[in-house]
Amino acid sequence: FLEEVFLCDQATRIGQGVFSGCSAVTNVAHCLPKGLTTIDSYSFRDMPSWRGTLELCTGDSGYDIPSSGFSNTGLDEIVFGAKFTGKINSDAFVNMP
Repeated sequence: FLEEVFLCDQATRIGQGVFSGCSAVTNVAHCLPKGLTTIDSYSFRDMPSWRGTLELCTGDSGYDIPSSGFSNTGLDEIVFGAKFTGKINSDAFVNMP
């Protein structure tokens, strides 16, 4: 089972549903890559074991938080970086503690 996810700084896109349903994942790099420009829908959905804090860091390009992008995760806290200017869809963080 996949338990940890580390994204390299050169990652620019996280595809639709790429980690959706990875229920054993307990850790995703605490800060998404600064070069990230796109997070597709359902990218991190249904990951209830993922706990802790996620920092949404952005470079100059920014990105939007998509529909169900982080729904049904066990995250305790989400911190938006100072440069975050993206749009947050209404159900991006549904069913979180």
